[in-house]
Amino acid sequence: MPVDGIVMKSIRSELNRDLAGGKLERIIMSDRHTIVLYFYNRGRKSQLLLGSNPSLPELRFGENLKLKSLNPPPAFLLTLRKYLQGARLLAVDAPPYERILDFTFETMDELGDLSEKRLIVEFMGRVGNTILVNRSGVIHTALRHVDHSVNRYREILPAHPYVAPP
Repeated sequence: MPVDGIVMKSIRSELNRDLAGGKLERIIMSDRHTIVLYFYNRGRKSQLLLGSNPSLPELRFGENLKLKSLNPPPAFLLTLRKYLQGARLLAVDAPPYERILDFTFETMDELGDLSEKRLIVEFMGRVGNTILVNRSGVIHTALRHVDHSVNRYREILPAHPYVAPP
């Protein structure tokens, strides 16, 4: 089924209903384009698969996704675990008419203070990406790094500001 901004809005509503307020217990990468988030919310465990494969972007939500993690874990996965594992999902947002989901998490930083992180998943075919940013919109890491030689409009690199796709 083709996914557009209208479908993404209903997906956002369903994810907010089922996952908002839940704890992110575990994160794995089943392949080099796909992450799986394991949530615990209201006495229920569930998994959310987010794939930004250029040829087949996908999103699956369920309770029994049987997937194995890549071994050894890639640097992207280790960074996600560092910043998001144990975090609480505050909300899922979808910009109007865009194929983007924006997950806002509340987590503890190195000093024990509450901090917000955003996991932005762009389901856009060959330019799709998964990006972790801080509250100020500065990129921590991305699944695919993009510099100015590839895209003049926006760079997706650590320590650069996140710019939404045009």
